[in-house]
Amino acid sequence: MRQIIFRLLSFRNFVRGLDKRKAWEAGRTTFAIIGAAGYAGYLSAMHIVMATVSLCIVTGTWYGVYRMMERKQ
Repeated sequence: MRQIIFRLLSFRNFVRGLDKRKAWEAGRTTFAIIGAAGYAGYLSAMHIVMATVSLCIVTGTWYGVYRMMERKQ
């Protein structure tokens, strides 16, 4: 139990000794990196979805053209 209390107190002293401005900047940088990664993931997912939708539209259109040409012959 003493060891746990000692570790908690030493951690508290460590946190109190941190520079608040550096901690703020580190938080902002971390948030920016996570935000950029999230946006990149969203962008790639939407690219895949839109490519799939576009492929379906083009395939359906060409299938319709093929069927119409088949009926004319």
